[in-house]
Amino acid sequence: MNSPDEVLARADMLWTLSPPENATLAQLKPGSVVVGLLQPYSSAERVQMLRDRNITAFAMELLPRISR
Repeated sequence: MNSPDEVLARADMLWTLSPPENATLAQLKPGSVVVGLLQPYSSAERVQMLRDRNITAFAMELLPRISR
């Protein structure tokens, strides 16, 4: 069985229900994708780390929701 560190190092995509710790983001390979509740306005450091590591991020709380 693989350890969480090994899984993160090989992952192309990470789905998360809470903002990932910077240590978790540091384990992701450049070019991966993170989707989830990221709270980008509460941590400029996290956003900068995503940018510097070339990680595409989708903050689900910022996506528009339409009810018709």
